[in-house]
Amino acid sequence: MSGLVAYQHPGAGGEDVFRDALAALAYRHPEEHRVVASRAELGVRGDTNCIARDGGVVVAADARIDNLDELRRAGLSVPEGATAAEVVLRAYRRWGRSASSRLVGDFAFVVVDDEENRLLASRDALGVKSLFYHRRPGELLVASEKQALVASALFPSRPNRLAIALFIAAHHREIDDTLYEGVSALPPGHTLEVSGERFELHRDWSPDPWRAAPSTDERELAALFRDTLGEAVRCRMGEPRHLGIELSGGLDSSAVASQAGRFAASAEAPTALHLTFAGMPCEETTYGKAVAEMWGLRWHAADAVTDDEATRVAMDHPDLLYHPTEACFMPLLRAARRDGIRTVLTGMGGDQWLDENSGDGPDALAACDLKDVVAITGIGQQPFSGRPYRKLVGFGIRGLLPEPARLVYRRVVPRGPLPLLRSSWSARVNEVVDDERRARRPWRYPSQSAAEMCDEVERFSSRMPLGLSELVGSRLGLEITHPFFDRRVFELMLTMPRAQRLRCGVLKGKPLLRRALKTDLPPEVLERKGAAIYSCYIDHLFLTRRRSEIQELISNSRLADLGIVEPAAARETLEARMADPLSAKHLVLLISMELWLRKSWS
Repeated sequence: MSGLVAYQHPGAGGEDVFRDALAALAYRHPEEHRVVASRAELGVRGDTNCIARDGGVVVAADARIDNLDELRRAGLSVPEGATAAEVVLRAYRRWGRSASSRLVGDFAFVVVDDEENRLLASRDALGVKSLFYHRRPGELLVASEKQALVASALFPSRPNRLAIALFIAAHHREIDDTLYEGVSALPPGHTLEVSGERFELHRDWSPDPWRAAPSTDERELAALFRDTLGEAVRCRMGEPRHLGIELSGGLDSSAVASQAGRFAASAEAPTALHLTFAGMPCEETTYGKAVAEMWGLRWHAADAVTDDEATRVAMDHPDLLYHPTEACFMPLLRAARRDGIRTVLTGMGGDQWLDENSGDGPDALAACDLKDVVAITGIGQQPFSGRPYRKLVGFGIRGLLPEPARLVYRRVVPRGPLPLLRSSWSARVNEVVDDERRARRPWRYPSQSAAEMCDEVERFSSRMPLGLSELVGSRLGLEITHPFFDRRVFELMLTMPRAQRLRCGVLKGKPLLRRALKTDLPPEVLERKGAAIYSCYIDHLFLTRRRSEIQELISNSRLADLGIVEPAAARETLEARMADPLSAKHLVLLISMELWLRKSWS
């Protein structure tokens, strides 16, 4: 793992700022390299391959570039064995500021161009790699982590109370503001450009919802999906013997494992990393083992229920935010690193791109496609349940009422109070959410489904799971990466006709994946209905195993000291045994913020 820092300042006196910011990334790599340009300093914690220089242009990159053949076809000269930093430099020399729009992969980089008196900072399209910055007149500090900016002491470090409230309400997005006042996030798929007094953000990549599907034949689409996902896995694998796959037994992780097994067929097998949940409804070992046995994967399992380290309610790093279903993986990942694993693939992203979305129903209703309406609502499978008919009414409201009318309705009938937040912060969060909805432009899209997919890629990539997995990997010396977050996979799914996403029954989703991988997955996985729900594990943790610790965090609430939450509401949620799923969800996020405040401002 590597990390980078860039500091642009007017003259002398910035050495301490740059040194302290770079020192905060020391755990990422033992080597440190610095380059001083005319008005900026660049530094990396990584090997020399992270820096490239040509005349007055210097690049520092934390990157993996996956589309070298495509770049060569576009006329870019890329020699065999070129480092990612060299590829970025050559792309910048050819295409200038728009270079990052040509690149496919996971990347964050900074370009300092003394010839043009320009600094650029860029992130990949879906935000797998992170970049943060602090700006004030005459100065700009850019780094891979928020903590590097905080450690620089360039500005006073304070918690951002609105961002915290948004986080607890599950609406926080790192597209500008972060949990720290003074620290801004560079949005995914954007480039920050500084030239003289000019400071601009440019969008480099936007999904194209108008692009037609490459075929209308179901078998051809399935084959294309298999090839695209396979390539997304292959280019991330590295050496199979140093590869681990987080394999739960669900469809998404099983799909990734199958493709890794396919490409590693002639080499030493990768390792399946599996968490067991002994005695709980979310236990999936049978499915995970079936995939591992089919592809000859090595098996490494740990139990999330009985392992003391897996059930810790704690944070090891100020920005490694706590969530019980993420924290339980830490012992397994540490053990994998000790066993020689260097790269870990996950199934993150499959739920976002491969299944029905909330726009499919209104689209089907507007098109009078009754077959699809019946399939989406589940009326055919549950004709005597009220749930399908409630969905149908919701489709009708969303499909028949234009967006402006729905916004007027929202002004007349405001949102209700949010769980756990004080009323004043609840109102502010609702105001932010309504402002975001007013900024949407659904008429720019060919369908509500396409609008929802484009909104979802922005929402998910600007939230924190991707950044957290990068941070986990950095702390453990692992490259954790997500094949479903390959830009090419998302762009293909955006072209797919609605029928390729519709569920084959009430609980049997992701039909395209099932068709595409019908020879790659065991029958019990292909025919599996539903997915594991981990609320039972969270209930066990919060209500039994770590209940006293949770109670202590609520009783001595730092969030209450900041005036953000109602501790009594949090206690009531716990005492009611988290019976309300919505309040339980927000309670988990509240605990995360309590731990973060204690770790960051002890």
